[in-house]
Amino acid sequence: GAENIFKLLNMLTHLGYKKVTAIFDGDKYEEYEKCNTTFTDYNIKILFEDDIRDKDSVSKTAKTGITTKNGMIKETNKEKMLQLLNEINAYHIS
Repeated sequence: GAENIFKLLNMLTHLGYKKVTAIFDGDKYEEYEKCNTTFTDYNIKILFEDDIRDKDSVSKTAKTGITTKNGMIKETNKEKMLQLLNEINAYHIS
């Protein structure tokens, strides 16, 4: 989860990794900001929705995702998702 990404990025730094992308759910801004300011050489992104996919309210609050519960990208999110993927690819190619 998002609370473990900082530890993982720290480990990857010590192992000498140079090109790393981490993606946070949109509702994990504090964790995103901590990693983004600490690991400035890495590509740290945050989703434009709370989650990658829609989640019903069961034991937690429902979340709006980029995709449906079945993993199908929502038409309204296709362009933004393509832009995010292009940014990630450009980072790793450079």
